Amino acid sequence: MKKFSFWPAIVLSFITLVTSAYFGIKIINSADSYKEEKTKITEILDFNDRLLNISEAIPMFGDYIWGEKAAAYTELLSNANLLYQEAQYFGWILLVILLFALLLFYLIYQKTNKWFGISFGLLILAIVFLSVGLFSPMLELEAFKENLSLKLQVNSLDVIASVKQLEQNTIVQSLGLSEYLSDGIETLKSWLPEKLINFKKVYPDRMYFFYQNKGIFDLVEVLWTKGSIPMAVIIGLFSIIIPILKLGASFLMLFSKNQRKLNFSKVIAYLTKFSMLDVFVAASFVSYFSFSQINTGVETESRVLIGLYFFTAYVFTAILLGISLRKLNTTHIEN
Repeated sequence: MKKFSFWPAIVLSFITLVTSAYFGIKIINSADSYKEEKTKITEILDFNDRLLNISEAIPMFGDYIWGEKAAAYTELLSNANLLYQEAQYFGWILLVILLFALLLFYLIYQKTNKWFGISFGLLILAIVFLSVGLFSPMLELEAFKENLSLKLQVNSLDVIASVKQLEQNTIVQSLGLSEYLSDGIETLKSWLPEKLINFKKVYPDRMYFFYQNKGIFDLVEVLWTKGSIPMAVIIGLFSIIIPILKLGASFLMLFSKNQRKLNFSKVIAYLTKFSMLDVFVAASFVSYFSFSQINTGVETESRVLIGLYFFTAYVFTAILLGISLRKLNTTHIEN
């Protein structure tokens, strides 16, 4: 029978964690960049900038304003989709690496202590899944209106004032069109009645009323800054602190002997009683589906992002890790 040694596990775990850190950072950076691009899109299409801004409501001039916004919006949307696809691509690579590492742990310790190998492999998976899950966006919530149509009343003086802003446009000045524009403004004054103008305006594409892209740390920060300190502490405790303590106790248990191993197993069992990870994930999905069905007169969309998938993977991995550690503990007692 082969002699048992911790060193293969230590070496393999170091290699796995370093490799996972590289791809994990890639995932987090891509997901954060996706969040930044989507936020820029919502700023361009925000109702405050579109609906409450007279410029886009003006016939012809409004089309020019929307043309600039549409070009920027299309480019940002394309970039955002590519960034999220990139995050998913790195996520699949990371998953394959972790599953391969778990297989190696099992094969290395198959003949000496297979439950130690399985437990150590699951512990490494749990650490990586939790880390990526905590630092990546989890949920995306949107409220918007497609092709919003409104009947508007515009003061003719406001129309002229908005058109005059074009005189300061660098492109207009560089092309030497300022004089022609001034003549056009004078002509426009003669056309427009000195009263309110009534017309129908359709705002193309989306007009955003609400957008949120949050992870656990973002949620804790928002609750804390808004004064919901008890709720922020509860979520931070049960979604961040306890999982870290549980993984730390699992690590120490694997490298402990005799009575210490039993003591750490009791600590893990105690922490498991207070673990609300599965409740948090369930609540996240409930909020996801409930937001999708809110009847507010505007269209709503909810999307589960890569962070929640990794966090859910951690929950199931932690369950398997607990089962494996109990098997390891039972084997230790029998021997």
